Amino acid sequence: MFAYSHVFVRVHSRLQDGQHCAISTIDSSGDALCLTVLGRDGAAFEGTFTEADTMVLKNQVELEWGPFFELFQKAFVERNLEFAPETATLRIHFKHDRPTESLPVAAFSSWVSVPLERMGPKPSDDGRKPVERATMGILDFIGLRNGDRREIERVDEICKRAEEARVEAGWVAQETAMLQAELDVATAQHDEAKKQYTELAKMLEECPATAGKWEAVIDAADTDRIVSRVPNAKAELAAPAPPDAFRNLLGAIKGRWPHTVMVTRPDHVAHSPEGHVQQPLANLMSGSGGGGTDAAPKSGRAPAAEAAAKYEVDDGEALTAHIRHNSYTGKIDAPEHQRMVSALSAPDMAVLSALDRLGYWEFNVLELESLCRNASGKYGALVFVAYAAMNRLGVCARFNLHETALVEYLIAVERGCNASNPFHNAMHAADVVATLFHFLTQGEAAWRIKLHDQDVLALLLAAIAVTHQHPGIDNAAVPANCYAALMYPGQSIVENHSIASAFALMSLQRYEFFPATHDVRADVQAQAARLVLATDPAKHAHITKVFRRFIDHWQTAASPSLDDMARDDVMLVLMVLFKAASVGFGAKDTQQYQAWVGRRSQEMKEAVKRGGGKLTAKEGEAHLNVLNYVVQPLYQLLTIIFPKLRPFGDMIAHNKQQWAEDCASTPFAV
Repeated sequence: MFAYSHVFVRVHSRLQDGQHCAISTIDSSGDALCLTVLGRDGAAFEGTFTEADTMVLKNQVELEWGPFFELFQKAFVERNLEFAPETATLRIHFKHDRPTESLPVAAFSSWVSVPLERMGPKPSDDGRKPVERATMGILDFIGLRNGDRREIERVDEICKRAEEARVEAGWVAQETAMLQAELDVATAQHDEAKKQYTELAKMLEECPATAGKWEAVIDAADTDRIVSRVPNAKAELAAPAPPDAFRNLLGAIKGRWPHTVMVTRPDHVAHSPEGHVQQPLANLMSGSGGGGTDAAPKSGRAPAAEAAAKYEVDDGEALTAHIRHNSYTGKIDAPEHQRMVSALSAPDMAVLSALDRLGYWEFNVLELESLCRNASGKYGALVFVAYAAMNRLGVCARFNLHETALVEYLIAVERGCNASNPFHNAMHAADVVATLFHFLTQGEAAWRIKLHDQDVLALLLAAIAVTHQHPGIDNAAVPANCYAALMYPGQSIVENHSIASAFALMSLQRYEFFPATHDVRADVQAQAARLVLATDPAKHAHITKVFRRFIDHWQTAASPSLDDMARDDVMLVLMVLFKAASVGFGAKDTQQYQAWVGRRSQEMKEAVKRGGGKLTAKEGEAHLNVLNYVVQPLYQLLTIIFPKLRPFGDMIAHNKQQWAEDCASTPFAV
């Protein structure tokens, strides 16, 4: 029966007497026909008819279900209804004018009586006004619309939306009240904190021991707060400022590369970071400026042409090179740079010349370390490599980093690296920075996955901190009662301590080089922490497995593309890149690889002597396992999306060969 009830959902009709309104609906379950009659006097009559009850009505006119509902609706629309309130009977006039497709029979006319029950109160002055008001509104509406069902449905929809809006307004009002209450509490807390701050300042001013220097007292309290994480914090703050000759060398490094070259695809132009000046490739190769105040300075070195050549830009690929000048506080013009270079000593000039090779895979951090120790300031390679990389990649300009505080921070981090570690020391951190610089530039990682400046900064900060306060042993050998083990029980103890101690330095005013908002700084630090934690050997198998699954999914896609990667996928690629940089010594040439492996072997032996580690049976087997199960899988997967890294496979194979021949060598000599 009710398969045909879709012909109407709700039908209103004003009766001919003008005193009553009839409403016909299908109940919510769809199993019964409901008829309601409302009167101006407040009386209400209702009747519910099941399929059997409705069949009795249908049989009175001898129709099928479809024609029955069609004529039923027609009676309501044409107001062919009569109602006797005394007997509570609704009479419906089924009138068929001519044969139709749905009812191909001769015209007929028939009345059907439907008994209803009184539901509303009896007419009285004290109990009928609300119902009467609603009934009169319905009658006036039906009279105004003259029984047009489509208009009724429109008004029903409007009423429904109005009810939804009323409910929504109630929720909004409730939420507004809650937010206002929270704002009141926050305001009260702010006022109380301000009051306490004023009282504390007054007390410190009145105290003879701190009169006139209470700000220094608060700074000292901040230092005490982080001493637990950075034991040498007080010594760092008391360290003398770098000499002027050292600052002159940094100025020469900064002025030598006054711009940042980033090679991107043409469709990435719209997403280039702010401050980029886009120039045609031909102009870059010729060294001509692109107009505006940021044009490349004209000098004998033609930095634009040299930079384009270093990045191996092929004019046939129709790439676009973006030059962003490091135009922040302390910008060095060409004459000033020439003055600085001419004032350099021979050891300082050797450091500057060595940094020209930064970006090449053959760049040797171990050789640079000896040069840096003879230069002004006697600082190590980490300070110079990190400073040069951050300037050449443009993060100093993009985030307006405070240069003096940045240099002080790099010196403090390098000093915080354990120099007694043959391998996990500041030189290893410098090598990770240099390897990442190669990946981002000549390896084309920055533009293939369209990194943000925040990603680049996080990579560099993670690389700088990767060996800070490293104990020279692995996580399994860390004593259970030491501070780091208690702070990070079973959670990458060494890696957590390195990144936490390095970032703790940034909370000291002397090293606060990052003036970004709290949210940006927190995001960068969290991203850098995830990168350092990814170097935990215990996580290698899981990260490699997830990355291999990502590569398989990317290769089987209908149109493999790295243009619109999800942020989680970008972070996964960054973690693998960082891991590959941390073991990049395994893909270096034979001379560098042997030097780094010798240091690693020495550190492992010293750890055994201190009772903080154990060794495998044979030296060759230990190093061969690192190449087979760590270095080679990482680089094989990375070369799938970064083809420029493929030549390193030959170097890894060559390094493996020398250990394969040496697996029968004698065990470690401890």
